[in-house]
Amino acid sequence: MVVVLQYISSQLCIVFLLDVTAPSVQSCPYNVTDSTNLLQKEMTWTPPTFTDNVGVVSVLSNRQPGFIMDTFTSIKVQYEASDAAGNVVYCTFNVTLEGIYKNKDPLC
Repeated sequence: MVVVLQYISSQLCIVFLLDVTAPSVQSCPYNVTDSTNLLQKEMTWTPPTFTDNVGVVSVLSNRQPGFIMDTFTSIKVQYEASDAAGNVVYCTFNVTLEGIYKNKDPLC
């Protein structure tokens, strides 16, 4: 909530503005999938961006690009952005690291 104090004709007027508009998210990744023949790999993506009519005050995430992930796993990544009024928007996507099998037996 924003409080605006203004004098009109020598009288103090107090105006309360209630922000009910949540931030908006741009470029939320759909899903990120990669593969490797190693046990782990660094996973990367372009983070989403957030805008708001009164300004974004907080962006939190359970993972950041560049974390090391185990092969044959999948996790849900979630970003949460909020504005000064407490309105919240989420960006959620899956990150999956698949394994590549290399057959060393020439008979198989």
